[in-house]
Amino acid sequence: MENKKIEELIDCFFEGLTSNREEQELYAFFAQENIPEYLQKYRPVFAYFENGIRDEKPNDFTPKVSSQPKKKRIWIWSGIAASLLLVIGLRIFHPWDRAHFNPYEGSYIIRKGVKISDPEIIRPEIERSLYRVSMQEEISARLIDQFEYQELMYEQ
Repeated sequence: MENKKIEELIDCFFEGLTSNREEQELYAFFAQENIPEYLQKYRPVFAYFENGIRDEKPNDFTPKVSSQPKKKRIWIWSGIAASLLLVIGLRIFHPWDRAHFNPYEGSYIIRKGVKISDPEIIRPEIERSLYRVSMQEEISARLIDQFEYQELMYEQ
């Protein structure tokens, strides 16, 4: 019956649900000589919690930071800072927002001897010209197809 209680206490211990009194019972149980074979695997764990924790100094629980991770952190932070400086520098000195892309920039038309370069005025003219060119290409493709068809019929 006592072994069943110990098994329950072990389960509670590993789930963090034991009281100090119950933990003392476990430490005392595993300090005995006669422990069932199937519970022997827990002996080193409870021996550490009973003796090892007492032997540690209070400062042993403070995280130990070696110089190597500190150097690594310095490199990480300096890399982040350099990246931020690069982004800020590009943002300030590169004219991305200052000039919007205009596909008609530099285009012009001449109407009655007057050069017009206002994009709002020339855009419809350019689009009309592009439409005419695409229509001419389509007509040319149809004519070529018709010519090839007639040539094929003539050969037969």
